[in-house]
Amino acid sequence: MRERRTIWREDQYQILEASNHEIIVGRVKGERYHVYSRDLNGRRRRHLANVSLESDWYWSPSKMALIKEPVSSEKILRKEHVLKGHFINGKNFGGLKDLSSVVRSLELKTSSGAKAVLLQPEETERWFISLHGGPESREGFELRYGGLYRELVQRKTAVLILNYRGSLGAAMSVRKNAWGRWGESICEDYSALLKMPELRELSPENATFFGVSFGGALALVLQKKFKASRVILSSPLLDLDRQMKRAGPRFEKWFRTRFSHRDFLELSFGSLTATSGNIACLLGAKDEVLGRSDIQVLKRCAPDWAIIEQDRGHAPNSYRELSEWSSAVRSFVLA
Repeated sequence: MRERRTIWREDQYQILEASNHEIIVGRVKGERYHVYSRDLNGRRRRHLANVSLESDWYWSPSKMALIKEPVSSEKILRKEHVLKGHFINGKNFGGLKDLSSVVRSLELKTSSGAKAVLLQPEETERWFISLHGGPESREGFELRYGGLYRELVQRKTAVLILNYRGSLGAAMSVRKNAWGRWGESICEDYSALLKMPELRELSPENATFFGVSFGGALALVLQKKFKASRVILSSPLLDLDRQMKRAGPRFEKWFRTRFSHRDFLELSFGSLTATSGNIACLLGAKDEVLGRSDIQVLKRCAPDWAIIEQDRGHAPNSYRELSEWSSAVRSFVLA
């Protein structure tokens, strides 16, 4: 819980400067930008600036003030690593425990062309296969989902992040290979993963498919063929045609370029909700991306699913929402 709160706090602010005893952070509030000084334990905060967003502003460490022209020598380089924590100008801050000595991390490339990130603890009891949304997105070693992956690897759970074909970060020829054949492509990518020696401990009996948004649809496609022990869907896309209509005429060409008639059938409400297994579906009652799902219709079409409606949008937007979402995911994975 302490780690989750730390990660949430750092995600909400723009880190402007860090020293041995404090950090300077900025945050947008309405039409204004506020700057605070905070000691490293997060208990004391001092307000430093309150400016209008009508102008561009840059933080000057030497002047300890916002200025209107950037100084190249004062740029802040911020990085984060899921196992090591937050870094500013190469220096660790935030107090997250470094897990890199007890969790191995690998970047993998499959024979199909998909890429993956593996986070595996020394003792592994179960596997968590994560499928991002988008589909034009990707994941690396950054912190995601409020530190969920850190929580899991510390509970003997290996995390395998699959950047399936169609994801960003690959050559366009590889990305386009998934277009018009998403179901077939994701099954090919997962089959290729199963053949890798680094993943020989992975089996249907110890695997959980985890899909967010579009990744939720792909998780259900995988479940039909590979039958994982558990499937967790978070704000899943359950009908491609409905989503294209919600997006409107401006995005119709985007959809028609990437998805075939076969995709619209395979990623339809009727097809996806016919998936069987131990499936939990977490839905946001205020989902601004997919719209509010009809819970009663979903329950009738997928009576064996565990359907959990949460008071949030497409993704958690407050620490309370994040805690409720994380607890639901974690309890289902570790059950």
